[in-house]
Amino acid sequence: MVSWNEALCRRVLCASSVFFYLGAQRFSEADLNALRAFAAIFACVAPYPFLALLAAPLEKPQVKVFIDDYGIHAQLWWQVPYELGRGPLSHEVFYGPVEHDEFECCTSDAEAKTLWRHVSCGFLSPLEDLEDEDLTFEFSVPIQNQGVDHTFRVRCRNQHTSLDWSEPSLQVSTCIEPPYAEHKAVRMIPMGENTLQLLWTPFTRSGGISLVEYRVLAQAESSESVVACFVSNGTTAQEEVTVSCLPNVSYTFAIEARYPFIGSREFSRSLTSDRFCYQTADVSLPAPQPLALDSTPVEVAGTSEGTIPVVLRWPYPKEFSGQMLLQYREALPERGGDRCQVSLWHEINPNAYVQAELRSNDEATQVRVLRLKSDAPHAIQLRVLLPRDRGTASPPSAWFYPLPPPTPSELKSRLAFENGFLLRVSWEQKNNSAVHGELGPVAGAIQHDFARGNGPIATRFQARIRTEGVEGAKGAWEVLEPQLLPRLRQVLDREAYEWSLHDVRLATGPLEVQLRHANAILWSSWSDSSIIPGAESPVPVGTLEIEELTPDSVRLCWPAFISPLGLPLEYRVQCSDGDVWQTVSVVEDMRDGDDLQCVVKFLNPHCSYSFSIQCRYRALPTFGARLKVAQLGRRECAS
Repeated sequence: MVSWNEALCRRVLCASSVFFYLGAQRFSEADLNALRAFAAIFACVAPYPFLALLAAPLEKPQVKVFIDDYGIHAQLWWQVPYELGRGPLSHEVFYGPVEHDEFECCTSDAEAKTLWRHVSCGFLSPLEDLEDEDLTFEFSVPIQNQGVDHTFRVRCRNQHTSLDWSEPSLQVSTCIEPPYAEHKAVRMIPMGENTLQLLWTPFTRSGGISLVEYRVLAQAESSESVVACFVSNGTTAQEEVTVSCLPNVSYTFAIEARYPFIGSREFSRSLTSDRFCYQTADVSLPAPQPLALDSTPVEVAGTSEGTIPVVLRWPYPKEFSGQMLLQYREALPERGGDRCQVSLWHEINPNAYVQAELRSNDEATQVRVLRLKSDAPHAIQLRVLLPRDRGTASPPSAWFYPLPPPTPSELKSRLAFENGFLLRVSWEQKNNSAVHGELGPVAGAIQHDFARGNGPIATRFQARIRTEGVEGAKGAWEVLEPQLLPRLRQVLDREAYEWSLHDVRLATGPLEVQLRHANAILWSSWSDSSIIPGAESPVPVGTLEIEELTPDSVRLCWPAFISPLGLPLEYRVQCSDGDVWQTVSVVEDMRDGDDLQCVVKFLNPHCSYSFSIQCRYRALPTFGARLKVAQLGRRECAS
């Protein structure tokens, strides 16, 4: 049998076909009556499109939870059969928390008002460009009860009737993980005599949240107080806050955090710093200053490899020296900037600074030899601490660079002749400590102390020279007095330091030269050697000719010697009667290209003589002539 609904649908379809067929014809009175009958039928059916679907609720919606800085909201998607979407539909959402897996809809009005929320979505437009045959709708609802599971139901209705609530969605969690610290470290940087800067890595946040509210608590003895509270968006690499401290009070700082607008209203404590205390500075207690090396370097014995010895003045009575602690703090430059961060004061192991004495003019100066590691920071300060009565500290020393200046590099030497022989030495100094832009307060103080000679740039130099003896034997080093570093000059194609030394020994043989740098407190190692060959001797040419003039005189002729240095020469005519050679005449090279000649008189006619010519550079003194001699073969002449 055909149901009433099916028969009604067939009649509607038949009427529709007749209506479209007659649309092109001329209507009669009977046709118009038939159309009025069909219009009455449609008027009864159209307002009630759900008559055949009252027992078929919508399917369960799909839910996704989104979390941001200011709240939690759930995005819902549900589908409505295509046949129901022709008219305007109003949608509703019913949702709330659940505490068990089996969901039961809240039936009482009181329970619905307290735990569940009923939200009217209004008339919604379906999502477009979906391949599904059914209509898909979307809506977002806020979540008020955070930290528990939620489930959702939807339904749609028109002005005449409504469908039943859909099946409940799958449960979704709205729990938010509180912020927590992955790196358990708090850096404390003193900024003044009573201010301290705290730095820590930003806390890890839950997904979608960027704002975190921090609270800093200071724990001193038995009390605890909030000293800072702020909200951060986590865009910086380090969170920082500056707090005030009282002297001689030991502090421990705790960092707590929470989300400012969502989640639990309780702060979670994740970080705790080490203990910190500002000791009172006693101006009557002098600071331990590095000893300035004004002249001869102080060589420290027993220095282990990888350490740098720094000599400290120790102007303290012996009865207090055993109670004092030596402390240091370091300054490290910030990455990509001209500002420095200062660390806390750290104690130095007493084994790292040993007692010593410096004697000068029968006066002994008490010092300490501090051995620093070779990987020391940018700059350090020192002070002494008396632990009694909560600790009394001396003022800090001047900032100083704890490493020696760089060793001279690109060492080059050459011989020159200017009013005598001189040695010209040029070298370079590597310098990577240039500062550009505006300095911070700490960096400005460091640069001020560095300008006094405590920095990484050398202010003095020292040279040592040794000669090469017979068969390559090395002589002893002769260390010259330290000198101030000369100004930079343009040497050939580079900027370098240049130094000259006048010494006649430069022409006596090969020399080896080394340099080293120094600032006010430390000396660098010696540079690589530069070898300077000695001046070449004049080269003889031809032979010595002897011509007898009279029974007691002869004329000597010889060609001019070759001067490798291009300097004027001086010839010495020597004569011997078989026992001793004597200089009988001195002839200067006139540089006219002719042969030289000399007349030797007052000879004994009854003796046999030998003659020779010695040559030297005229610029050398007399005692150097024996070393720079070129001698022709002997020529005997019997009177």
